[in-house]
Amino acid sequence: MSPRFALRRAVVVASASALLLGTVVVAGTNSASAATKPKTGGILTFLEHEPRLDHLDPSRIYTGRDLAFMNSFHTRTLVAYNPVPGAAGANLVPDLATNTGVPSNAAKTWKFTLRPGTKFEDGTPITCEHVQYGTSRVRTRCNQQRTYLLTFMA
Repeated sequence: MSPRFALRRAVVVASASALLLGTVVVAGTNSASAATKPKTGGILTFLEHEPRLDHLDPSRIYTGRDLAFMNSFHTRTLVAYNPVPGAAGANLVPDLATNTGVPSNAAKTWKFTLRPGTKFEDGTPITCEHVQYGTSRVRTRCNQQRTYLLTFMA
């Protein structure tokens, strides 16, 4: 047997062994996973192939793309865009609020009622004070970075 043939044979045998071992591991994992019930809680590890988000802090998000992503996976707001494709996705729907708000004072004042039973991931109830704190952080960040947003929040 030539050395070249022996090397090819070793590579083929090693590749086939690795493939077989991988198949057994995956099959065993799937059957074990199917037997267990899903549980709530835990840690979500988010890996990016290429960094795309400027910030994970909601008060520092700048682009519409980042806002859309974070609102879909991470951030809760009083109202949000409807998460459906097409024109219906441009409509506001309640998120933490019971409705899309009740305007007064020529729409300079808005009243929202928090949806009952909303909680943080640790079970702490979300209160009006939490929403006020989040809004004040955005206002403070706007003073430091993006003054154009203050025209909408004045």
